[in-house]
Amino acid sequence: MKDFEIILAPMEGESSPKFRELCYEKGATSVFTEMARVSALARKNKSTLEKIKIEKAIPTYIQLSVSNEKDLIKFLKDFKPQEGFIGFNLNLGCPSPDHINKGIGCAM
Repeated sequence: MKDFEIILAPMEGESSPKFRELCYEKGATSVFTEMARVSALARKNKSTLEKIKIEKAIPTYIQLSVSNEKDLIKFLKDFKPQEGFIGFNLNLGCPSPDHINKGIGCAM
């Protein structure tokens, strides 16, 4: 038995369901989706919804980038957890200039 958890950190453009599954099979205790913008999820943007798709019951956190409460409430109202979902991670640390200019990440 391990005395610690091994967690796969989210990586934009890399944390696909297949990659998360591979990391879980190799010992990660839980994994994260790549960051998804709540504004796009609230609009039901297909490619953004794909980012948070959990294909297998692997313990998964969905990482969200939030810019306003209205979009978060709209998204959560319709959110149906998939098997494997264990929680949300709010990204408040991303230093990307693109995110900062939009008031998300560490600009929040």
